[in-house]
Amino acid sequence: MQENNVFYVRKNRFTSNVKYDQEEYSSFDFNNNLKSDIIDVLEFTNYLSSNQCNKYFLLTEICKKLYINYKNLNKYFVPDEFNANRHNSQRVFDIMDVVNNDTINRKLLIYKLKCRSDDELQFYVSIENKTMKLYLIDVYHIVIEATNHRIGKANRKQIYEKRKKCSYDIKEIQNELDKCSDKPREI
Repeated sequence: MQENNVFYVRKNRFTSNVKYDQEEYSSFDFNNNLKSDIIDVLEFTNYLSSNQCNKYFLLTEICKKLYINYKNLNKYFVPDEFNANRHNSQRVFDIMDVVNNDTINRKLLIYKLKCRSDDELQFYVSIENKTMKLYLIDVYHIVIEATNHRIGKANRKQIYEKRKKCSYDIKEIQNELDKCSDKPREI
């Protein structure tokens, strides 16, 4: 029998009443979203500069760990419940719609998984029938515009303009996962 994995999701994190709820899932599905997209009209890209950059190495390591043992999620991410009623939620769903070539249900509970070792790297997932499904990988933290604490302002447009020139598709990570398929997956 397969055990469910448990993780703790921050809720109401922008209030003084932050609480954590326990969520369970029994498997992780990359949901054909281990790929790069560029959406000029939405100023979004998740292409990388190369397969030799630190971000590529980190993303590959995380994906391998999730592929071999999806229970490693808590080691890599801090999960937050995405509030679909926030002002920026339409942008998030618009990007997910394009990336997934489908209209994502606006009532779907989305979690934003923020990478512990790289604040820019974030996965957007949902739990459906106990399966955690990946809907989007944001490698530059440009899906939701936030203040860059180094420069003291939000700079999504500047990041997008700089990164839209990158051309390395993260779909190549799938080749690394295929190499892992010879290894037994932990259940």
